[in-house]
Amino acid sequence: LKELKIADSISIKFSVDNNYDFKSIFLMQDNNKKSVNLVDTGYGISQVLPILIHSNTSKSNTVIIQQPETHIHPRLQAEIASIISRSCPSNKTKITGQTLKGSQGQKNFIIETHSETILLRLLREIRKKVITKNDLKVYYVDKNKKGSEILEMEISEDGELISQWPEGFFSTELDEMID
Repeated sequence: LKELKIADSISIKFSVDNNYDFKSIFLMQDNNKKSVNLVDTGYGISQVLPILIHSNTSKSNTVIIQQPETHIHPRLQAEIASIISRSCPSNKTKITGQTLKGSQGQKNFIIETHSETILLRLLREIRKKVITKNDLKVYYVDKNKKGSEILEMEISEDGELISQWPEGFFSTELDEMID
């Protein structure tokens, strides 16, 4: 949370009324001087929190995420991709029996995204040797006359997509910049 500049810590408060069993999650800032109830934050923060928690628990599991980019800005999208990459199985360098910080458990992620920012950061993580090309599989669903076809995009050892980008995938940005 600190790394992402979201909050300094989290606190959980239980209901004061014994007739109800609910908890409130508060994001603490400025060394616990300010607190904000999670329900009062932007929708994107509440969507990011489960990703952060699952990425940093010691439990081995598969996490399925649909459009993690929803309601968060590009910098945070990229940082989420970095956090996910540090949770990948090949990033389990051992030092005296303990895994490195940020690489807890054996995580596998299935992510459905339209975010070029997330994809570009994951490719960068390959170039930086945080993950390998074998840790990342990129599939593209292409519509054709017979229906839909799932295509695997080939990735080089250096974190570059070898397969040509599907038509229209990155064209919007260029179209908006050029008249």
